[in-house]
Amino acid sequence: MTSEERLRQIARDVFPDWSRPPRIVVEQIGRLVRRWPVDGFARENLPDQQCRLVWIDKQVVGQLDYIADAAEEQELAAVIRPLSQVIGVEVSTYGSADAFGERTYRRAVVVRFASGGPTAVDTSQHSNGGIRGHADRFIDRLLDALAGTSAAD
Repeated sequence: MTSEERLRQIARDVFPDWSRPPRIVVEQIGRLVRRWPVDGFARENLPDQQCRLVWIDKQVVGQLDYIADAAEEQELAAVIRPLSQVIGVEVSTYGSADAFGERTYRRAVVVRFASGGPTAVDTSQHSNGGIRGHADRFIDRLLDALAGTSAAD
C-alpha cells in the first residue's frame, strides 16, 4: 500500500461520516500510529470545535487533539503513553428502552494516567452507528489490554 493509499484508508476509517478533516490531521494520524488499522480508536468532540482522536495499539494509548473545521495550518497536540501508565479506568453504562422494549446501552470510560490529564470516550455522544461502533471497540480493546486478554480470548 502506498503512503497516499494509507492516508486515504485512515481518512475513510476515522471519518466515515464524510466529515472532511484537514489533511494535516490525517497526515499526523499516519505519522503517530505505527500501523493501520490500530486495535481500536474513537473520535470525541470537545468544547470550542476541538476534536480528539484516541487510539490503542498493542501497549500504547495515544491521543491527537485538533480543530475539525480549521484551515490546514493549525496547532495539533498529541500524546502517546504506554499502557503501563494507566492508573485507573472509570466505566459508566447508560441504558434505555424504546417503545417496543428494545434495550440500548451506551458506555463511557475515563482513563486516568500516572501523569497528564485523563482521556474520556463516550459512545452516547455519537448518533452515527459506525463512529459509535469504533468508540465501543476502543473501550473493549482498552479493557481487554488492561485485563491482559485479547479480543480472540
